Amino acid sequence: MSCRGAREEGTYYAFQELADGVWKQNMAVRFQLLFTSRASLHQIQIALRMDNRMEQMNLSLKAELQRNGYTYYTDTLRFHLADQPERWLRPGVLFHEYQAGLARALKMPYTGLFELRLTTLDERPLTGVTAVGLRMKERP
Repeated sequence: MSCRGAREEGTYYAFQELADGVWKQNMAVRFQLLFTSRASLHQIQIALRMDNRMEQMNLSLKAELQRNGYTYYTDTLRFHLADQPERWLRPGVLFHEYQAGLARALKMPYTGLFELRLTTLDERPLTGVTAVGLRMKERP
């Protein structure tokens, strides 16, 4: 996993590259998230970086926020990539980036380390997903 320093106060960024640009159905992408305040709201966005091998026009991900084997939050993220095959909705010739946020900002019941687990809901491997990223912004 690669992390970048916060560009703005209270913001965390991380990206994980996928081997060979393929996201297999049974593979989870995991991010460790540290929540330091129970009073703050946290907005989380997921970014997908893709190359021109992606054949699907839409894809869905399952997001689960977990700690000690307990799931605190589950969401389904839907990405609309193209209106027509190979006609991307984002600029770029070889690479494209799409983002989707969790349905609501999170207010955590506990402070500490949690894991955000992302899995694909598609029945076949997602060829062309080169990296999965996360952006978490804390709001007072």
